[in-house]
Amino acid sequence: MVFKLIFYLYLILGTLFHAHSKSLSLKNDVLNYSLKKHLEVLTIEKLKRIDNKENAFDFVESESSKKNNYIWYRLNIDKELYNKKYKFIIFDNRSKKRIAVYYQDKSKWLKNSLEPFLISLKENSSFYFKLKKNSSSTIDLTLEDNKYFLERKEKEKNFSIFLLSFLISLFVFKVGFICFVQKKRKFYFSLGYLFSLILYFIFNDYFLINFTHAENKLFFQKNHSLLLSLVMIFNFVFCFEYLKLKKENNYFKTICSIFIVIILLSVLSVFFEDRSKELSIYFYIFINLFLIFIGMFRFDKKSITTKIFFVSLFITFLGSSLTLLRMLGYLNPDLIFENSIFIAQFWSSLTVTSILIFELIEGFKKENTLKIDLIESKLIIEKDNIDKLNIQLKNEHNDKKSLKNDLFDKISEIDSILEISEKAFLCIGNDGKICQPISSGCENILGKKVEGEKASNIIFPNLTPGMKEFEELKNNLSKVFGADRTFFNAVQIRFPRKSLISKGQESKKLVLKISYEPIMDKYDNVSKLLCSIEDKTTESDELFTIKSESLRYSFLSDIFNMSNDLRKDIAIKLEVPIKHLYELINYLSNSSIEGENPLIVSRTVKYLLGHFKKEFAAESLEKHVDWYNKNIDLQIEFFEKFGEDNGYVSINSVVGVYDLVVNLLADMLQFCEELERFNVGINISDNIGQEIDETLEILSSQFSNLMEYTLLIRNTDVDKVTNNDLKKAVVNIKKLSKKNFETNIPLIYQKAKKLSLLYFVQGEHFKFSAFEDFAESVKLLPKPDLISASDLRYNLFAPYLETLKLKDEFM
Repeated sequence: MVFKLIFYLYLILGTLFHAHSKSLSLKNDVLNYSLKKHLEVLTIEKLKRIDNKENAFDFVESESSKKNNYIWYRLNIDKELYNKKYKFIIFDNRSKKRIAVYYQDKSKWLKNSLEPFLISLKENSSFYFKLKKNSSSTIDLTLEDNKYFLERKEKEKNFSIFLLSFLISLFVFKVGFICFVQKKRKFYFSLGYLFSLILYFIFNDYFLINFTHAENKLFFQKNHSLLLSLVMIFNFVFCFEYLKLKKENNYFKTICSIFIVIILLSVLSVFFEDRSKELSIYFYIFINLFLIFIGMFRFDKKSITTKIFFVSLFITFLGSSLTLLRMLGYLNPDLIFENSIFIAQFWSSLTVTSILIFELIEGFKKENTLKIDLIESKLIIEKDNIDKLNIQLKNEHNDKKSLKNDLFDKISEIDSILEISEKAFLCIGNDGKICQPISSGCENILGKKVEGEKASNIIFPNLTPGMKEFEELKNNLSKVFGADRTFFNAVQIRFPRKSLISKGQESKKLVLKISYEPIMDKYDNVSKLLCSIEDKTTESDELFTIKSESLRYSFLSDIFNMSNDLRKDIAIKLEVPIKHLYELINYLSNSSIEGENPLIVSRTVKYLLGHFKKEFAAESLEKHVDWYNKNIDLQIEFFEKFGEDNGYVSINSVVGVYDLVVNLLADMLQFCEELERFNVGINISDNIGQEIDETLEILSSQFSNLMEYTLLIRNTDVDKVTNNDLKKAVVNIKKLSKKNFETNIPLIYQKAKKLSLLYFVQGEHFKFSAFEDFAESVKLLPKPDLISASDLRYNLFAPYLETLKLKDEFM
């Protein structure tokens, strides 16, 4: 189909341009004048006899110092050109030059030089010109209207620039593209072919533009043959490489010998001077026919690149054949036929490039297919191997140790991943940093890439040094790596099972459930810690509600079954213990505790807690209170050890005790609230309103202190703080105020928690909820090194503003 299309295309072009035998005329919009009928060869003697006057032709004779090297011609103008007033030129298509014209004006001979001459005659007249002798018997001249000639040359110039610039651009493109090619041999040959074409275009006087402006035509004739020979060499080598002809193939030596002979003959054609061009074109046509003949034996109908390859050879053959016919004078010198070989080589370079691109694409496809097949086969083999090894491990207990050294790491890792494959997971290395394997689900939950980050910064961002949970996690992680599975099972029960984090630009609160599984090395020791992470935010909120309602129902059930006297008795007995808990909360939330002697703090906490235990006598609450007492004792034990190791008490180290005491007091107040349903009241504090005001004042002072001395946001109201202020505050925290931040944030949290409790006692549930949310948001603030502007906005300033708005609404 493609061959037919090209054939018909050239057939149509030939019809349009009216090919003539022996091209001695040119048809255009102005003139159709046969040079063959009106051109006459003259000798010098015959020219002299034209005029009877003696020495009338001396001027013409003196124009040539070598008379015998030229042949004179006479162009007879007859009635075919009557009444035509156009300027014409005579153009020699071989030398690419205009021909100087001579004519008689009365008694003088005049030379028109190379300017266009005017034909405006009422009778037949003649013009004379001379041509240099050459070995060719063909005269290739055109008589053209000057305007048409200039337009044609302008088109030819633009066409030439387009062809050459496109080839150069294609060459640059292929040079840049070569880095993507793995098998570069064929690509190098195509580059050589393209480069030789560019040289052939530039150093060829038969091309439309003479780029070198050299005057030595013999130089161009030799270059034509030599460069066309170079083109043939690269073309032949590329075809050999594409057709995969090797020494093992039949007739390999014969093919190479024929090719070498053709190339040598093409090179030797430079010695034939005027005939060198025609001879080199002959050899070029023959080499293309030869390659087409060879390729027919290796033609693949299913391959698109094979079809493109044959189209390239056929185009080159057709273009070079048309060029030869034009040079022999059988075709008119128009834009198409004048440059058929260049157009054919232009399309040939495109087809060669397309072949390489197609092969490159196919190579990528095959390579990817092979990789996928290889991976799939490896996965199948791996699965089969694991199944076989598991069977061997069960059936051959005596060989277990030798097999474990080679395969246990991989089996343990795969088993662990399969065990929790439906969950998000990540691994913690022995350096405390997150490492592979990490599931995509894990990054979706956490909202960012986590590999290489500290595990404590990602999973437990709000745990700070000094907190019981932080110190225990740090201590246990350092012990578990390198330990056996039994030790891991004993220690891992102390790992945190729940974590509170904030995610995204708006610091959305997430509750994470965390499970732990060891990855063992070949010595059956822990090498990595695999953590399964689940988002339990919704379930946690629902569970909290269920527990609260369950506790409330339990209290109601106990109180309902009591007598009224017993209710009153319990109410009286709870008044003093509750007051002791208030005292303990006030002590733990006092900023003076920071840096105090650890021994004094421990004694004071135990003293106040001891009074609570001594005075507490409500049997229905004993089990509930015992759980709190046990956990409070553990917290006290921790900060005693922390104080002993560090020589001081930090606010963070008592936050755990504070939270437990607050929650214990909240549960007892819940019990008291249920007692009030049965008209049994408890006198907790006569001055609770005053205590709220004092706590609010302290909180306001602490927040102002935080803004002014820690965040360095001064002379600005809380509601006027901008995001830019917060970004600067983050820099100040990390560089200047890290210690102040670590001290002030727990104090603000404690005051907010205390206020939520006081408002609960007063029955102001809106304010209770606002301060409870504020306290929980502050608790989500990460360590100073991880803090961001959005954390400050959504976990500190925004909830604090809500408490201020609520305060204004109720004033």
